Amino acid sequence: MSLWLIESALKMSVILFPALIAGHAFKGRSAAFRHWMLALALACAGATPLLMASRPSWLRLRLLPDSDFVGLEPWSGETTGSLETVSTQDTTLHTEFSMASPRSRFRSSDRADALLRRIWTAGGSVSGLILLMGLARLRRLASRARAISDGPWWTLGEQLRRAYGLPAPIRILQSGHPALLATWGLHRPKVLVPAGAEAWPEDRIRVVLAHEFAHIARGDWAAQLLAQSLCALYWFNPLFWIAARRLRAESERACDDNVLARGIDGPEYAAHLLALARSVHISHQGWLPAPAMARASSLEGRIRAMLTTTLNRRPPSWSTRAFSLAAMLALSVGVAALGAQSRFYSLRGTVLDPTNRVLPDTRLVLTNEASRAKYEVRSDATGRYEFAGVPPGTYTLESLLPGFRPVREVMEIVRNSELDLRLRVGSLQETITVRRSAGSTTTATSTTAPDREEVRRRGMEFVERARAQCAVSGTTTSVGGNILPPRKLFDARPVYPDHLKAANMGGTVTMDALIGTDGTIQDIQNLKGPHPDLEASAADAVRQWLFSTTLLNCEPIEVEMKVTTTFNPTP
Repeated sequence: MSLWLIESALKMSVILFPALIAGHAFKGRSAAFRHWMLALALACAGATPLLMASRPSWLRLRLLPDSDFVGLEPWSGETTGSLETVSTQDTTLHTEFSMASPRSRFRSSDRADALLRRIWTAGGSVSGLILLMGLARLRRLASRARAISDGPWWTLGEQLRRAYGLPAPIRILQSGHPALLATWGLHRPKVLVPAGAEAWPEDRIRVVLAHEFAHIARGDWAAQLLAQSLCALYWFNPLFWIAARRLRAESERACDDNVLARGIDGPEYAAHLLALARSVHISHQGWLPAPAMARASSLEGRIRAMLTTTLNRRPPSWSTRAFSLAAMLALSVGVAALGAQSRFYSLRGTVLDPTNRVLPDTRLVLTNEASRAKYEVRSDATGRYEFAGVPPGTYTLESLLPGFRPVREVMEIVRNSELDLRLRVGSLQETITVRRSAGSTTTATSTTAPDREEVRRRGMEFVERARAQCAVSGTTTSVGGNILPPRKLFDARPVYPDHLKAANMGGTVTMDALIGTDGTIQDIQNLKGPHPDLEASAADAVRQWLFSTTLLNCEPIEVEMKVTTTFNPTP
């Protein structure tokens, strides 16, 4: 994120810098023209990150070719991910060889990147807080001010509103503060005048209202608010602060030109402005995000401009606005696309199984957390995958391969990266429902020890045939993922304790079991249930289970199993 932020700030600077230079180059043009160019540059600069994010990529993801893979032939009727359901009068068993999501192990960014983000967040928070405090102060001032609805302020205000072609009534508010004069608002604009303003001469009221209404007609508050918002977001870039200050100064001069164009004499206007500057000390009353007529910092230059009769005071024509808009948009689009080739990165790596053999044909999905754009590839015959032409950002990488647990990695792509994925074999999911009518332990195939040994012997014979097949086909291949899933050979059902049946008590017992390489239950952990006797009954049954050996690339492996047993007291 930090690299993207710096890059966007640099590209926005490329747009702002010519506008600032043009302000000096076009001194012969009107202040309204210079203000228009600055406001247009700020708007286009603010839109640059959106153009960068929404720009269609001419770099397409390369879909890696599907590959054939040779695996062990599973039992007839069963494949990795198969389901098995066995029902009797008192018990229902549901078995699933599933894939569960492991915990992510990706480290998203280095310390330097995290530090830069913290510094930017801190600076932006302070700048944004100052802006919000200024807006809150304007709201508080408006709530405490008195609305002027009669007298010369109201009469002259209505005359000027119609002269400026403003459709909505302008709220003129008088505060109790002797030194506040400001204008703000879009849908319901407000003009705040200081205490004692009702005693001003009518000429001064006309000058003040003409100036403030010019701000409203020109939309200066929206432009200044945009500038201050960009300053808060890109506080580390001095060009934004310079542009915001210049924008405010040109706004005041453009409104001065507007007032003079309405027949107010220059020396008379300058005299009123000096009188206001002496009585209304705006610069000493704290920062407000609103245009202020008598700001001392720009007073000298404005008075000199008022007294210069040869200055160009004409606002830009519609053709000039349209041409400059087209030129600035073209510059913005070009700058947003600048360096697009280097802004796209690749993520590549190898998909491996627990034995370090490659996994072909693994489906990999990369999702952009911000735009939710999804990219999909499959690993090739050597287990390699590659996402090419990926825009920088935060992504989630997911792997999907039957028989293996999906990997879900959250990462930030800011450079060409390598990430090898090691998939774990999926786990068994067993769901058992024991009804109240159950009275004794039963098995899926037999209830005697000789039968148990017989099914175990037949299961081992099948495994040996499978391993012999490996010997024939060769075990030196580097391709992995060849899973011979386990099959339950001996099944014992839980017994519903009589005293709990009589008490009509039931519930769900969960546990994690480990099937050893010999097919027996090696360990039971995380045993949880509503009653110790229900837990003991479920665990005793699971300990008697017997499975065929699970093979991964012809080698026996342990398999995790999640068992859920529900004791249903309803007959």
